[in-house]
Amino acid sequence: MKKRLELSDGSSNKFWEVEVSGATVTVTFGKLGTDGQSKPKKLGSAAEATKEAEKLIAEKTRKGYSEVGAAEKPPKAAEKPAKPARPAAGASGASVLPPKLIELIGGSCFYSHEDVEEDLVVFDWWALPANLRDELLADVFNDCDVPGDYPTLIGPSDTGTQWINRECVPFALAGVQNGFDVLGADGGIPQFHRMLLIDAAGAAYAIEVDGTATPAQEPEKIAKSWDKLKIKKRPPAKPVVQGALPKVKTTKHVRLVSSWGQFEPPARDTAMVRDIQLSADGKLAVLSIRSDKPAECGARVHRVETGELVRHLGNEHGGVAISPDGSLVITTHGIYDNGRAHLGACWDVATGKQRWEQPVQRGDGLVTLQISPDGETLYASCAGHGIKAYKLSDGAPLWEHKIAKGQFDNHAHAITFSPDGALTTAGADGVIRIWDTKTRKVTTSIKAEDAVEDIAWLPDGKRLVSHSSHLTAIWDVATGKVIKKLREWDRRTAADIGVSSVGLMIGCSSDGKIDVWTLDGELVEQLDLKGKVGAWCLAPCPGGFAVGTGGACALRFELTP
Repeated sequence: MKKRLELSDGSSNKFWEVEVSGATVTVTFGKLGTDGQSKPKKLGSAAEATKEAEKLIAEKTRKGYSEVGAAEKPPKAAEKPAKPARPAAGASGASVLPPKLIELIGGSCFYSHEDVEEDLVVFDWWALPANLRDELLADVFNDCDVPGDYPTLIGPSDTGTQWINRECVPFALAGVQNGFDVLGADGGIPQFHRMLLIDAAGAAYAIEVDGTATPAQEPEKIAKSWDKLKIKKRPPAKPVVQGALPKVKTTKHVRLVSSWGQFEPPARDTAMVRDIQLSADGKLAVLSIRSDKPAECGARVHRVETGELVRHLGNEHGGVAISPDGSLVITTHGIYDNGRAHLGACWDVATGKQRWEQPVQRGDGLVTLQISPDGETLYASCAGHGIKAYKLSDGAPLWEHKIAKGQFDNHAHAITFSPDGALTTAGADGVIRIWDTKTRKVTTSIKAEDAVEDIAWLPDGKRLVSHSSHLTAIWDVATGKVIKKLREWDRRTAADIGVSSVGLMIGCSSDGKIDVWTLDGELVEQLDLKGKVGAWCLAPCPGGFAVGTGGACALRFELTP
C-alpha cells in the first residue's frame, strides 16, 4: 500500500506520502519540489500498519490534502476553531520572552547556535510568520496523535497545528539545522526533534519527540535556570583564505601533507565530501561532493599524489565507486527521490562521457557502492533493500538478495571485500555478512552489539574491524567473537574506518575526531579536526589516508608507524 497526497492552498505547497511494508509504516513529507524527509514506524502486525496508514490518510484528508491522481473534492465546511490567546505581553507590549533571552537573540530575530552536541535555533515564537510556526510544529509533532499526545500544548488549526498553551511559550528548537543559517532561509525548514519551552515563571522545559515512540503527555523540566541551558552567541567566524589548509598539529605518527580540492570552510556544513574511493593502484581518487551550489555537486576525480583535478562528473552527490583500473566511475542520486529508485550512472574517466544510466537501488539516504576486485560487478546497498549486483559494463541487473524482514531498516552502510575477494557487508541490523557470490548465499554471519557503520579487513584475512557510534572492535572471523574493543559509546557519530598500507588502522567520526590504532588495537594517536571541518568519510591511500571534510575537499595525511 502506498499513497501520495498534496496540499496547495496559496500559503503552503506540501506533499505527504505513506507506504506500508509488512508491519512498517513509512511517512515521507515536505515541500513540493523537494525530496522531503522520511520517518518509519514499526507496528505489531501488517494489519495494524494498514490501519495506522488509513488513519493518517484520513487525518491528512480532513486537513485539506488530496490524493494525487484522485478527483479532488471540495473540502467540507468546518467551523474554524477560535484563535488561541497570545500569552500576555508586558506593559510596553514587548515580547513575552524573558529580558535575558531577548537580549541574547536581539529582539525578535532568529539566532542559530552551535551547541557541542546538537544545533539550536533560538527565536521569539510569536514573531515568526504563522505559516512557519505551523510547519515547525508539524516537523516536531509529525508522528504524534495530534492533539491527543499534547492536549495542553497544541491543537488543530485550519492549516494544521497551532500552539494553544497560555502558560508555556516555545523559544528554541534543537536538532539538525540542515545548513540554514537563518530559520526558514531559502524556504528551508530545518529538521528538529526537541522543543524548549519557558513558562510564566521563567522556568525552562523540554519536550522530546521520537519518531518511533509515543511522547510523554507533558514536558519534562530540564533546567532551573537560564545559566544551565548554556545558550550563548556563536563567536564570529575567523576569515580563512580559500585553498589554505586547516591547522592540524603534526604528531609522531600523523602529518597533514596536502588536499584534493581547495579547502573552503563553510559557516555550516553546506559543502562536504560524502564519500571517497581509490583505484586499486592508489593513483586516482573519486570524491562525492555535496554543496549548496549546484555547480559544485557531483563526483570529482583527483590524482592522489598531486591533487590535480582530472574530471568533474555529473551533478549528483550520492554514493560513488571507481573501478580497480581507474577507468570508470559510478555515481548515484544522494537522497530518496519521491518513491523512485536512485539512478546510477557510469562515466568514462578518460573522456568524461556517460556510458549508461540505470536505477540501482531504492531507499532513503546514501547508496553505498563498491566494484568487485575483478572489475566486472557493481554492488549497491541501501535502506531496506538488501544487496543488488549489476554488470559493470552495461548496468544490467545480475541478482539481488533482500535481507530478511526487520533487518536493514536503515542504511546498509558497509560493502567491502576480504583479501581473497569475498564480498562482505554490514549495516543497521548489526550483522556482518560474508557472501559466496556464486551461490549468492551468506557463508558467515557475525552479530555485533549494534548497528555497524563501516568495516575493514585486516591484512591477515582472519580478522576484521567494525566501526559504529556504539562500538569499534576487532573480530575473529572464524569464531565470530570480539578480540579487542577499541572504543565504546562516547557520544561520537562514527563514519568510516580503514586499514593503511603502513600497518595502522584509522577511524573517523563526523565531528572531526580521528583515531589511529595498531593492527593489534593499541591506540597510538588521536586527532581533532573540529566540528566545522568534520571527518565525514575516510579512505586509506598510499603511505597514509584521506579524510572527506566539510570544506568540500579531502585532506591527505601521511602515516608513520
